[in-house]
Amino acid sequence: MAYKSTGVFLVPVYGNRIIPTALNIMLNNDSRCHTSNVTVTVKRSRNTFFPTQNELVEISRTFVSLEPNRTTKIVLFTPEFQVEDFLDVIISGNREDVKDVLVYSFLADSVGHNLPSTVFRNAEYTFAC
Repeated sequence: MAYKSTGVFLVPVYGNRIIPTALNIMLNNDSRCHTSNVTVTVKRSRNTFFPTQNELVEISRTFVSLEPNRTTKIVLFTPEFQVEDFLDVIISGNREDVKDVLVYSFLADSVGHNLPSTVFRNAEYTFAC
């Protein structure tokens, strides 16, 4: 099974009352000819120190079937995660499907502004087979 991952990142604390309230994950099937089937998993750790991968607990798992050139969005709201939690977003499936699905994820506040330090573009996800 192949996967791509953000790696573990911190849900930041921002001043001026900017509090992240939603994790947005946008997926696009870049294939022109086949449907891609992937699983989107979000894991969390409430550790105060940087956690290892095996300390993360799954908080969301969503199966996504995307037809060619289609896009979908998954939104995970608080209280599934809190400020100062650690998160990891993982896209898994067979090798071709994971390669074909482009992903863009970010945390946003209640007004919809994304928090720049939490933006992960497809190229920033680590891909492994």
